[in-house]
Amino acid sequence: MTVNRKDFGAFELHERIGTGGMASVFVGVQKSLERKVVLKILFPHLAEDAQLVARFEREARAAATLKHENIVQVIDCGRYEDVPYIAMEFIEGMDLQQWLAAWGVPPLELGLLMLRELFAGLEHAHLHHIVHRDIKPANIMFARDGTLKIMDFGLARRDSDSKGLTVMGSVLGTPAYMSPEQATGADTDERSDIFSAGVVAYELLSGAKPFEGATFSVILNSILTAEPRPLNEVNPIVPAELAAVVQRMMSKVPAERFQKSAEVSAELENAIDRLGLIRHREMLRLYAQDPRGYGDALREGRIKRYFEDGTRLAAQGPEKAEAAQLELRRVLFLDPSHRAALELLEQIARAAAAAPPAAASPTAAPPSPPPGAGPATPSSVAPPARLEPAPASAPPPGRVEPRGAPPSPPRPAPQPAARKPAPAAAVKPAGGRGRPLPLFPILIGAIALLGILLVIRLGRKPPVPPEPAESTHAPAAMSPVPAPVVAPPTAQSTPPSPPPLPATAPPQAVVPPPPAEAPPPRAVTPTPVTATTPATTSPPTETAPARPAAGQALLRVSTEPPGATVSIDGHRQSRPTNSSFPVGPGTHRLAFEKSGFYPQDMEVADLGAGESRAVGATLKPMSGAGLGQLVLHIKPTSKIFVDGVMVSGAGGEQTLKLAAGARVVRAENALGQQSWTETIPPNGTATIDYDFAVALKAAEQARAQGSVKVVTSGHDGARVLMDGKDTGLTTPCTIEHLAPGDHSVSVTLDGYTPDHPDITVTVRTGATADVKFKLKKHH
Repeated sequence: MTVNRKDFGAFELHERIGTGGMASVFVGVQKSLERKVVLKILFPHLAEDAQLVARFEREARAAATLKHENIVQVIDCGRYEDVPYIAMEFIEGMDLQQWLAAWGVPPLELGLLMLRELFAGLEHAHLHHIVHRDIKPANIMFARDGTLKIMDFGLARRDSDSKGLTVMGSVLGTPAYMSPEQATGADTDERSDIFSAGVVAYELLSGAKPFEGATFSVILNSILTAEPRPLNEVNPIVPAELAAVVQRMMSKVPAERFQKSAEVSAELENAIDRLGLIRHREMLRLYAQDPRGYGDALREGRIKRYFEDGTRLAAQGPEKAEAAQLELRRVLFLDPSHRAALELLEQIARAAAAAPPAAASPTAAPPSPPPGAGPATPSSVAPPARLEPAPASAPPPGRVEPRGAPPSPPRPAPQPAARKPAPAAAVKPAGGRGRPLPLFPILIGAIALLGILLVIRLGRKPPVPPEPAESTHAPAAMSPVPAPVVAPPTAQSTPPSPPPLPATAPPQAVVPPPPAEAPPPRAVTPTPVTATTPATTSPPTETAPARPAAGQALLRVSTEPPGATVSIDGHRQSRPTNSSFPVGPGTHRLAFEKSGFYPQDMEVADLGAGESRAVGATLKPMSGAGLGQLVLHIKPTSKIFVDGVMVSGAGGEQTLKLAAGARVVRAENALGQQSWTETIPPNGTATIDYDFAVALKAAEQARAQGSVKVVTSGHDGARVLMDGKDTGLTTPCTIEHLAPGDHSVSVTLDGYTPDHPDITVTVRTGATADVKFKLKKHH
């Protein structure tokens, strides 16, 4: 049924947008302010059920006490013609259930940022001792501005009310997201919300539900007895440490879960920092407004990085095969039809199946020489065996098929990459069979090679020691003779066939000695990779050392566009991005500046000694006519955001140069957050003065006051007078910020007479008193 502009007291009803077990939900307009609202109206036939009405009003009271950007705000509640209703802010967007159905699993970065928003709202509710008890995707709105908002507090209860719940109250909710204690009717607290949010996290990051079944009882039994499959097995892109966080959230025993939502928020922040995300709300806003374009851009960037890492690891030989397969499975999770990744996985499987056991192989590579003995001679290393495809009639042995990927058709054998011909002494008979090479020529060749290497070493700087650990996600330093690399596929071209893989030794082990007259080879330094968004152009190659010195760490800093000035811990660096910077272990604050772009700040946490980490930022161009200044006097020190971009991590007394025009400024610190919309005049100055401590004190004073809710039956819209003075409000309304004590309330409406000339009401601190008048029409 569609309601078209039906009068509903102080509101005007438009279309119905939903129906639940207790109420209908409409889009409407609040007449007095002419603003769009959402009205939740209890079914008229349930208005006589005192228990359901109490639960409905409890939802309004619970949500009304919560003032947070990640919680849908209650505007008003009351009764019209004895039917209870709740008026809430209108959110333009979709709930997460609708979003997942329309757009699928969001990229990992955006899924994490969504969870960050969800737990910010939950943390606020839990600080006010409100337990939601029905967290699920359908109760989480994703607004067009990128904000997540929790709604529908119909099952919410205060901690003090959690005991003695009725059986009906204990089993209400959505089965697939219930905590075990809620499913069994036991006492619930905020840990129950953490469990439900863990189920939401699992679904948001993988697209699968951890507990499923065809019936209510099957689902509940799964929640109580079954352990869900590890999240990083369902989605190989999810890091193991993040999967462990989600798993702990869904622990069946409350004592084994996170005890506070703030603990989960801290773990999510750590995961976000490790990914190098710095434009939290801006990224979500772009995704909310362009899910296909922006989401696909992030996916393409990940596909490119995973395929490059998988190719690089595969080229390093059998000992890296497992790591290479993981990277390629990640490619296929994002793109199940990625031909090059399928072929490379097939080659890895063939190589593993064809490789003989190391102990029984007569042609196994000789053991590595002891330290100081020099590299092996070319004549002692067998060339990598060519991988031949399996017959088309049968699948290759050991082939790894990614989940959900269609079977690949038979393909021709991949051609080996072009390779520099090896010296004659390096060639063995095919397959490693034939007469063994004499020992004496091998020794002579080794001595000659050592002599050449000593001459080269004396004529150049010592090589940089290798990195202590290798990351499958960070760009690796390249050897003087790099392994063959397959270019990632683009939208305009067919993905290339991967290079052939070695059966025993990695290709870079076959290194012929350089000619005596040739200059010594130079180390090639890796190009930094931005971890947040795919780069549209290749940044210039850095000139700083590619590996950290002993006891230090290395930050590989890139920006899009490159060439920004970077300051580390307040010290301006002489080199612009994209470059590498040696730093000490620990946490560091980075600031980026570039003419025509907003300045940005970011924090790099828990950098370890010897670690090399790539971090990056996409700078947002300024718009508007000319530049102006924004002078900030904010106490205490705060993170400052302008138009959703963090421009400073050390707010307070400072001046920012910004593009002229209207700018949304937000400050965040341990005391809370505050937003302003400031117009920056061209070549002028705007100023913001704000003291969080003073504002909190004023808020506490406001909370020390009380309020009076005034309603009328028979007709709404009566003017309300308090202590003989017109409040400017009409019924139904709530008069706030009243001093504790007795107050006189009266109403007046032309053509109607109230049943009482006035009513004396006692206002108590932090409480809302109810006053009701019955209006009778003049005859």
